[in-house]
Amino acid sequence: MSFHLCKVLLHLGVITYKTFRKKLFNWCEENPRLMPWVNEQDIYKIWISEIILQQTRSEQAQPYYEKIIKNYPDVHALASATQNELFKVWEGLGYYRRAVNLHITAQYIVSNLNGNFPKSYDQILGLKGVGPYTAAAIASFGYNLPYAVLDGNVIRVLSRIFGIEQDPKTTNGKRILQEYADKCLDKLNPSKYNQAIMNFGAIWCTPKTPKCGLCPFYETCIAFQENLITLLPYKAKKAKLKKRFFHYLLPVFNNSETPIRQRKEKDIWNGLYEFILLETKSPKVLSKDRIIKHTNLQQIPITSVNGIEVYETNQKLTHQSIHVKFYLYKVDKQLKIKKTDQFIVLNSENLMNFAFPRVIRVFLNQIANKTSLNA
Repeated sequence: MSFHLCKVLLHLGVITYKTFRKKLFNWCEENPRLMPWVNEQDIYKIWISEIILQQTRSEQAQPYYEKIIKNYPDVHALASATQNELFKVWEGLGYYRRAVNLHITAQYIVSNLNGNFPKSYDQILGLKGVGPYTAAAIASFGYNLPYAVLDGNVIRVLSRIFGIEQDPKTTNGKRILQEYADKCLDKLNPSKYNQAIMNFGAIWCTPKTPKCGLCPFYETCIAFQENLITLLPYKAKKAKLKKRFFHYLLPVFNNSETPIRQRKEKDIWNGLYEFILLETKSPKVLSKDRIIKHTNLQQIPITSVNGIEVYETNQKLTHQSIHVKFYLYKVDKQLKIKKTDQFIVLNSENLMNFAFPRVIRVFLNQIANKTSLNA
């Protein structure tokens, strides 16, 4: 018998996995959570929702889910879209690799599977962008297959109730948590069970302010009994965020035109659009001479600039802190860029048709009424 099982038996005594499920289902009936994907039967919509929910909270995910379904109601519509069109619908949601994976998978399903979504766990797991948790969610919600979901909410619930002190990001921690998840699973109704435990973690057993006093498990929850609520699940020390300093140059030609390019490097924001970029080691404001020099290095010939306006902001990503400065300046000449070059020139009104990183979109919204770009 494992140490964890002994510890649980000492604290829980009479509680069994069956009792755990019964209490969970009773709680779920008294606390329904209404989301558009809950009890959804369309496997395509289930897949869309689970990909979005990989790195996005439900409340934030809902409007994007609804927008994507409205624009692409089935897998054929999604497969027929261009990546840029999908990026524009996805804009603001972040982690664009999810959108890339959705698009690639939709085209694969249409081209190789005659538009039919895979029906087994292993086949679902083989789809691009689908890991064990997402595959379990799709398999259980879409086909009621007996696979236990192990997302952040479930990890938190299991860690606290059963006193699991291993780091959930380690191999051993994942193994232990998966064992508990599999034992707790209602194999006759996995869809109902997975939804119930995910909901419980999302709205009751929350990260910072769990409702322990009203919890159906408070008498047997090891974390509550041993005052470990704030310590479980175990959290390793966060690595220090890498600081990066981005300087975006916006030369405005012909009163309202400026060049943009699509990011194609193996880096953040791949596939999104941006202005002329100069990344430096320091946050120091660029001199006029350096702005002119770097603009020319991008094969955008200028000799002088007028009235440089500097805007500062920042964006925190999972492992990086991006410090951004925008340099908005007029150039009194016609702009001619060869079609073979990486930049395209757009009127300010057309910028809304392209997908930008959130930090750039926020900046564009802030200066939308500025005469310096829309004169």
